[in-house]
Amino acid sequence: MHLTVIPSDKSIYLETSDKTWPQRRCHTIDDSNFWSSIDPNIHAIQYHTDGAKHKELKNPKEIVTISNESEVQIFIDKFNSAETVYQSQIVWDNDNVADETIEEKITRLGPRP
Repeated sequence: MHLTVIPSDKSIYLETSDKTWPQRRCHTIDDSNFWSSIDPNIHAIQYHTDGAKHKELKNPKEIVTISNESEVQIFIDKFNSAETVYQSQIVWDNDNVADETIEEKITRLGPRP
């Protein structure tokens, strides 16, 4: 697993070799309270489980590499929550009935997640 967090973009990137997940996905977490606790001098937080070398990000700010998964679990949890919503939206978007209006779809399925 490769996890990269870019606080200035409010983005969390996760890449995994698990076949049930996409190879790489990014979610933007629009939660100012969540991001306000991170040191503004940190450009990126990286975590990886395979010992791979990562390309250095070209930024004068600090890049923090973390080796303990428990220290990045909050980012993994935020990513997983965003991924669950994203997957629910895909299911909703693809659940169509011929000649159904959007109003009828909302009545049948409820609002889009």
